[in-house]
Amino acid sequence: MKKTALIIALAIISSMILSACSEENTDPVLVSGGSQTSIAASDTAFAEQGTGITYEGVFIAPGLEAEGVISSIDAEYDFYEGASCAYVGMDKTYDYGFMAIYTYDEGDGEYISIIEVRDDMIDCSGTRIGDSADDVIKVLGEPANTYEGGISYTVDDIQIQYVTDEDGIVTFIMYSEAE
Repeated sequence: MKKTALIIALAIISSMILSACSEENTDPVLVSGGSQTSIAASDTAFAEQGTGITYEGVFIAPGLEAEGVISSIDAEYDFYEGASCAYVGMDKTYDYGFMAIYTYDEGDGEYISIIEVRDDMIDCSGTRIGDSADDVIKVLGEPANTYEGGISYTVDDIQIQYVTDEDGIVTFIMYSEAE
């Protein structure tokens, strides 16, 4: 069942990314694997940043410049890159297995557009993969939207989607810039 929910969630993300595409081939291409070293950051900086997740002391949120975040995460990843459908530049994916970070180029920088959480090792605003939708509601309050297979919130211009299985258990969490 987790695999089915993950496939559904990935289909949702893919359709969001590809919705603005033309007929141009924008299939992602595996460029390289990688690993990074960790840079310490203070809890105070996280509180000042706004809504997002923290992984091993690294604050990650849509809208942040990607370079510092990616270089601060001490984990191996697969890197995919493809022409953007929504603007001039490249869409990039840093896939760590337990989470994926999607980015876009704008001006002279690369910025985080989506964070996809796939494992209960990551605390998401006091919630985790494996919590029930009712547990999430107890922590975050009533959701902005309820739909078959999930609930979503909009906090600080960030949309947080909780995808659930048929038993109402969270299998996937996605942070993105609210539209």
